Amino acid sequence: MANFTALRAAFMLLVPLAVAKDSRGPVQAPATVPIDHQLTSHGCFKKLSATASHVPVTFVSTGSCHAVCEFKGKAVMITRMSQCFCSDTYPPRLSLVDDSQCSSPCPGYSYQACGGQDAYSVFNMGLQLDVKYDDDTQNPDSDPSQSALIGLYETMHKFTTEVNTLVEEETKSCPSNCIDTLSWDKIGKPGKESGASQQAGDL
Repeated sequence: MANFTALRAAFMLLVPLAVAKDSRGPVQAPATVPIDHQLTSHGCFKKLSATASHVPVTFVSTGSCHAVCEFKGKAVMITRMSQCFCSDTYPPRLSLVDDSQCSSPCPGYSYQACGGQDAYSVFNMGLQLDVKYDDDTQNPDSDPSQSALIGLYETMHKFTTEVNTLVEEETKSCPSNCIDTLSWDKIGKPGKESGASQQAGDL
């Protein structure tokens, strides 16, 4: 009885990960920063990772798939409808899609989302926080255009993060009407060597 209670408690802790419900039902929870020894959502992808292996689970849910992948010591867990996969890498960055595409109810717990018809719910298991994407493991010389797109993705992501951080810092210390006085010199104006526009133009 004690074991059943512990398992039930552990299962309920996993429920919020895929219960971002809208009027149509469950939707993939937004991606969050991986946390040590915690299962966290990493988003909805249209491709399965290259290192993923299918594992048999009778009633697929976030909890049941998590238990199997944890036993296997895998860094990534992936669900798609009635399928459960354990992986060492994330799918390619460029295959990331809107969370709304991962809205198929899990067979084992209908309040959770298990991917979609053509999409996969991806999670970090909390066993390895710095997990590579499939893009990272490919030879960049094999597809120069793909490498360029990934480089642009990384640059824009970094630039956006810096801007968001700066905006947050500035708005804490000034009224709402001073947002136009942001200090672009702290991050480099777009178009300069450190700007994202310059790198995008080079591509």
